[in-house]
Amino acid sequence: MVDREGSRFFNTHKVIYMKLFKTSLIVIMIPTGLFILGDLIFGFQQQQRDNIWLRLPSPLFWLSTLIYVVLKEVQADKK
Repeated sequence: MVDREGSRFFNTHKVIYMKLFKTSLIVIMIPTGLFILGDLIFGFQQQQRDNIWLRLPSPLFWLSTLIYVVLKEVQADKK
């Protein structure tokens, strides 16, 4: 026997968590994208090549963008 109330509860929370996850990806993409733009204009990485904190935003931006686009495509296929 299937518990319809439980599955509705799970689906509602699944949607909420997915929206929260996508929003957090956008929150990551905006500052890292601005940093990449500033790096292109001002050359932050050229001044301090060994600093890991200056190299971290670039892959983080591209990874979060890739995950966001894949999630959008998966949700578009479900509809």
